[in-house]
Amino acid sequence: MNQGKHFVLFILLPFLGIFTDLPGQPGERSRLLRWVVTKNSSITVKGESNVNKFQCVVTRYLQPDTLLYLHEKKLNKQLFRGTLSVDVVMFDCHNKYMTGDMRKTLKAETYPRLHISFLSLEHPMEHLHTNQSIPGLVEVTLAGVTKQFRLLFQFQLHENGDMVMVGEHGFLFTDFGLVPPHKMAGMI
Repeated sequence: MNQGKHFVLFILLPFLGIFTDLPGQPGERSRLLRWVVTKNSSITVKGESNVNKFQCVVTRYLQPDTLLYLHEKKLNKQLFRGTLSVDVVMFDCHNKYMTGDMRKTLKAETYPRLHISFLSLEHPMEHLHTNQSIPGLVEVTLAGVTKQFRLLFQFQLHENGDMVMVGEHGFLFTDFGLVPPHKMAGMI
């Protein structure tokens, strides 16, 4: 059996965003975008082993977080900052035994929070088109271990002005020093 157990962290974040031009010379002004993470954001862990698949979801993001995007035109640099902090006990695997096994695997009692820190985007966002993808860098802290990953974020602009960012990345439990669940209610 594969002791690494593959899982995918899937992030769905609806935002309310406002661009602000910062002081400076015309054409060189930096732009700041503040995004307020809405409560209907979700974090999903989709996993699979050589036997079965599972999915655990946090369906409501209850933290009042704001993400900041800064395009420093003079330096031609994009910064993307902010951290999502998710209670590991909020993951629901739709089966109480699987949920318990997942919480135990993620060491929820010792490390009660999963952190996703946004570090950068590789392209300016001022002229985003719907369903456009932009590579970016995130840092994921899980069970006390922090790893950086490059993700491809897809941005979807809705008619009501909301923006949705979707990003996903595949990991192994062992990437974070975790022992994969052996039972998960007989599913693995």
